[in-house]
Amino acid sequence: MVMVEQAAGELAVDLDRLVADAVEEIATRVPDYTRALQHAGEDPSALVAGALGLMLQGLRDRDLLSRVRPVVREMGRTRSEVGVPLDALLEAITIVRAHLSRAFERAARRQGATENAILVGIQRLERVETTMVVQLARGYMDAMHERSRNQRHLMEAMVAVAAAVNRPVELSEVAQSGLAAIVKSTNAEAGALWLRSEDPGELGLAYTHGLRWDEDRRLRTAAVEPFQLVERAAHSRSAITGAGLGAGGRPLLQSAMAVRLSVRTRLVGVVVVGTRELREFDDAEVAFLDAVADHFAAALSRAEQHRRDTRTDFMTGLANRKEFERALDRAIAAAGRHKRPLTLVLLDLDGLKQINDLHGHQAGDAAINAVSAALHRTVRASDTSARLGGDEFGLAMPETTIEQAVEVLHRVDGLLAPQGYRISAGIASWGPGMDRAALERKADARLYQNKRKHHRERDRRGA
Repeated sequence: MVMVEQAAGELAVDLDRLVADAVEEIATRVPDYTRALQHAGEDPSALVAGALGLMLQGLRDRDLLSRVRPVVREMGRTRSEVGVPLDALLEAITIVRAHLSRAFERAARRQGATENAILVGIQRLERVETTMVVQLARGYMDAMHERSRNQRHLMEAMVAVAAAVNRPVELSEVAQSGLAAIVKSTNAEAGALWLRSEDPGELGLAYTHGLRWDEDRRLRTAAVEPFQLVERAAHSRSAITGAGLGAGGRPLLQSAMAVRLSVRTRLVGVVVVGTRELREFDDAEVAFLDAVADHFAAALSRAEQHRRDTRTDFMTGLANRKEFERALDRAIAAAGRHKRPLTLVLLDLDGLKQINDLHGHQAGDAAINAVSAALHRTVRASDTSARLGGDEFGLAMPETTIEQAVEVLHRVDGLLAPQGYRISAGIASWGPGMDRAALERKADARLYQNKRKHHRERDRRGA
């Protein structure tokens, strides 16, 4: 069989021309093959070159078939993933083998090979083709089974997310359980949920899952870069992938997916999930995030409506006293459990009685609503702002130091001063062992001091 191997060696030298001729015929006879690979961004000639190379090796190495089966099977699986139809791929392989058979016969005759030797060589090529066809088909079956498993996994994951968000009615529970279920179902490491604030279109970071305390803090205090992906998702009709979330110049999540949450075109929020290491989210994972987004958005919207109906002040839309006390109890428990800061702010609208007496209760209501609007515009979605009654307001601010709370109050003052309103404030930070009553007493004492200071200033101006 020396002549067969010599002919194979001659063909190997002219491999580029053989590839070009086969690719040209395949493009004409099997356009689906060429289109599918081009759509996937791959070179159609790469598979042709690989197939020709294997067949040439098969001419020279009779033991090749046992070694190449796993390689060809994997080739079939990957071709399936990029959308090449199996029948188109097999027809392309047949064209490659036919081209090589004709070229081999010509080369063998030039070498002076006998008819029997030529027949042996052609039979070897046919055996290689048969092996390739079988293994490519098995690779396609592998891909089908994998997709089936993924679909079952995604269906189970959707059920898990649905169960997580439909059990609770508390907004915080819906948000946290839903976010955790989505992170787990997408094989991500961490996630974050931005919710729409009272200002239309404004998004605030509300909840995270899977981040360490220091990572959560960095994300909440970061400037612009983490939110570029969020902004893109908020204006996209479907889930997107991106480079992830950065904070303070250091990446928290190297790779991420994000999706808009909306109910009848109304923006509810944005979910981001991702990993600390670089990875590529596949189409099934992106489609899953799209599929659960509407369900999660509807659950969040229902929870928000329930909270508004039963736990808000009728005039301002802020939390009422009962809801504020519940929120503060939860925040104290979380601060104790995670050793994180918590600040309570109690506010009074100065001079409400005088406004009512001089200008009527309609003017007093306008003043109360002005404070409410300033709080809506200033506080984060994760804070709880409340009207506690009359001219009294409260802010429960998890993950917030006294210094940061003072900055928030400066912004509130900046919104109220041009309207002629002023507030007094008492600020207290939670410490280990403090319950709600102790924290409120501490803040109330400081509020009293601040009100007395404002009274003295007003009296001096009057004098």
